[in-house]
Amino acid sequence: MLWRSTRDSSSVNTSINKLLKNKNINNLDNINITKEDLVNNLWLKNTPDPDLIFRTGGQKRLSNYLLFQSAYSELYFSDVLWPEIKDQDFKLALDDFNSRNRRFGGN
Repeated sequence: MLWRSTRDSSSVNTSINKLLKNKNINNLDNINITKEDLVNNLWLKNTPDPDLIFRTGGQKRLSNYLLFQSAYSELYFSDVLWPEIKDQDFKLALDDFNSRNRRFGGN
């Protein structure tokens, strides 16, 4: 999935603003917004969180890419530029992913 970093951060902002408006909140002192409230108002609310983020071109950063949704994503970095990615590059990423012990925030 191609994504622009500004879209991700504005998705969270949009979600929060939508929640505040829908709950008719004018005073932030007594606000109670849950994680589910936020998730249900994101642009990609019906899309599962990514298990693997494959970053190409030698970049070792997320660039605001789905920051909220990628909390437990595994990261894979490749020096190959996106237009030159081949099946073998995806296989390397998937093999690396499959070799990991995912703990989802646990030890």
